[in-house]
Amino acid sequence: MHKFARLASVFSLVLVFAFPCIGQRTPGASVARYRVYGSITDETDHSPIQGARALLSTSDGEVITSATSRQDGEFDIENVQGGGEFNIVFSAEGYESYQESFLLRALPEVRLDVSLRRTKVAKSDALGAESAVSARELTLPTKSKEALAKGRERLYQKRDYEGSLAYFHKVHQLSPGFYEAYYDEGIAYTFLQRPADAEAAFLKSIAGSGGHYAEPLFALASLRTDQKQLPEAEKFARDGLNIQPESWRGLYELARVLLAEGHPADAEKSGLEARKRKTDFPALYLVLANIHMQLHKSEAVLEDVSAFLKLEPDGPSSAQARKIKDQMERTLGRSPSPPALPH
Repeated sequence: MHKFARLASVFSLVLVFAFPCIGQRTPGASVARYRVYGSITDETDHSPIQGARALLSTSDGEVITSATSRQDGEFDIENVQGGGEFNIVFSAEGYESYQESFLLRALPEVRLDVSLRRTKVAKSDALGAESAVSARELTLPTKSKEALAKGRERLYQKRDYEGSLAYFHKVHQLSPGFYEAYYDEGIAYTFLQRPADAEAAFLKSIAGSGGHYAEPLFALASLRTDQKQLPEAEKFARDGLNIQPESWRGLYELARVLLAEGHPADAEKSGLEARKRKTDFPALYLVLANIHMQLHKSEAVLEDVSAFLKLEPDGPSSAQARKIKDQMERTLGRSPSPPALPH
């Protein structure tokens, strides 16, 4: 990778140290405080990135604090206590995350100028988290990273839902503050049709994040919609969208619950916004088809089921989708598509 970080511009080279006796603290001795600051820019055109996040942690993965870059791309973390080795992870929407390790010991201020590379849109599972590595994941100790990777492989790739749980439980033991693993655990329980266990895991993920992680809120919205607990489902979906307004998953879940509540016009707005952000999710087109049926938009229904069948020609809902497609074609005065010839 061509991403880089430069250490420069140290404004002061003098520190006054107090050396107390071993095992004792000199009365009134102050704890050393450090400052980490710098700029975050686009690697291609070197333009400043506003709203990028700088996440500071110890070398063993304990998160200390974070800062957000300003309009000029500058970030500033002050009053960092204690010296030693630290990690800092830079992340921004639409960019690859980048991690830098450095020492805070003799110099009171360290400047980090970082350029981030734009990333391709990450593919995601219907219920799974985005496939791009998160900034917080980069701060995990090696054993936690390995357990998380194995658990996610079992869950999202091998579909071994039961087998994935042991790895997520290991992450909880090694890195109890990594609330994302509770979300993955909840997804496993969802696929295992254990909604009570799934809900408990999602709630732990929300609590661990202090209410700042949107994915478990969207997952709870899905569970509540399936359980016909619609007011709660809508609240969870909207709470998640307050955190992550551009999430296709959140817009999709909101469309589902609004449709179930009997608000097809509002559901259509949310569903179409989800489609702008995620064009290859088959279930979204089924939701849109149901919405457009209630709105008596036959042309749109035909477009929805046709798009669904392109993405999922042989799924469990495909036969019903073909019937709807044929019905819409007759309604619109078109000849139904001929049946596929056997190979």
